Amino acid sequence: MFAVEFKANIKNGFIEIPDAYKQEFEHKKNVQVILLKEEKVTAEDLLEQLLSDPIEVENFSPLKREEIYER
Repeated sequence: MFAVEFKANIKNGFIEIPDAYKQEFEHKKNVQVILLKEEKVTAEDLLEQLLSDPIEVENFSPLKREEIYER
């Protein structure tokens, strides 16, 4: 299997294959396509993810109130 990765814009439902790869695909009738959409991740998204699935750290002890304000 020949695989290639590139970024492209979708125009009217079509994805243009870059010139560097067109020859490899010009006579192919069946190809497998995977579409990945980039999403912006916000601080709220990260916080929600950490609260729902916290990272466990061995020998962790949270700071006491006095220790927080000492810094």
